[in-house]
Amino acid sequence: MATLGPLILLTLFILAFCREPEKHTLCISPYLTMEYVYCGKASYAPKIVVHSCDSRPNGVWNIHIFWIPSFDVKNFYVILDIWYESMKILERTLDACTGHDDEMEFCGNLKGETIWINFHKALPIRLLNKGTYTFAMKGFVDGKKNDDVCLNFILTLKGDI
Repeated sequence: MATLGPLILLTLFILAFCREPEKHTLCISPYLTMEYVYCGKASYAPKIVVHSCDSRPNGVWNIHIFWIPSFDVKNFYVILDIWYESMKILERTLDACTGHDDEMEFCGNLKGETIWINFHKALPIRLLNKGTYTFAMKGFVDGKKNDDVCLNFILTLKGDI
């Protein structure tokens, strides 16, 4: 019985400090479900809201992102991996903010400044097969690859659209 003491303490320690990341539901429709998980190190996760997840051809999605970064957004790079079921179908590195002539409106924001991103976009959901897609986005500053921002989007297509 004495040997169970350390095991119980270890289990309680793990349960107290290790938790599964919280899933946030973005969109639910008869045809699809979209969720995201924040996996970054900062305590404040970006908040994302999707209004009208329209799965019709050329349907417009209204997407709003609210974020307070814990770093200056001057040189910001993104690694995007797209998975279908368990197969990686795309890996791409994007220079989101390079410090000059940036197209992204949040480039140049300082640590602690609120970033609001609103866009209305037609997403080509019809082109995708039924199944689960994971869009893994890792953002980092100055080439250090510290996962300053990490978001996993999970898109589940339930049937033919």
